[in-house]
Amino acid sequence: MQVPIIGTPFVLLSTWVHELGHGLGAIMSGGEFDNMVITPKLSGLAHTYSGSNFERVVVLLGGLLGPAFAGAIMLILSRRLGLSKLALLLLALALSVTVMIWAGDMFTCITVLGFAIVVGLVALRTKPFIQTIFAHIIAISFCLNAVRGFHYFFMDRADVGSYSGQSDTGALAQLSFLTYFVCRLPFFWRV
Repeated sequence: MQVPIIGTPFVLLSTWVHELGHGLGAIMSGGEFDNMVITPKLSGLAHTYSGSNFERVVVLLGGLLGPAFAGAIMLILSRRLGLSKLALLLLALALSVTVMIWAGDMFTCITVLGFAIVVGLVALRTKPFIQTIFAHIIAISFCLNAVRGFHYFFMDRADVGSYSGQSDTGALAQLSFLTYFVCRLPFFWRV
């Protein structure tokens, strides 16, 4: 993740799974998932609609916890060489569905389609050992997403493309005392 040329694709893939987590959170809570946008600056934005505060919390947590859940699922599926191919094919399928249904702009479409093709080719054209290594690297990058951007948990505002507004944790801070307290901890640490 620290080497830009090698790490950038994994950061973009983690951004994709973060935004997909928001969208799936919206769908699971009874809301709507319109589209997602991933930017060349490695950030993203999911356009979702939800009614109640509970639905909003599910949408917000879906994005924050989505990469960790996706990484855990990939690690579980790829523990055995025979399931690595399945894990990669499921990931390629999820990427393809995103392109067909939820890609909000051309950059997102091209980037996610490129990932779908690469992941699909690795799943179908490489040896089981390579599939396992590739699946593990992706799974670990998903799991480390929260740690890589740990400062994000303490941000009140976010700038993504032309959007400038409340971050996920800033929105959670308005909806939950616990998150508000956790989000404000760095201010106490500075005193």
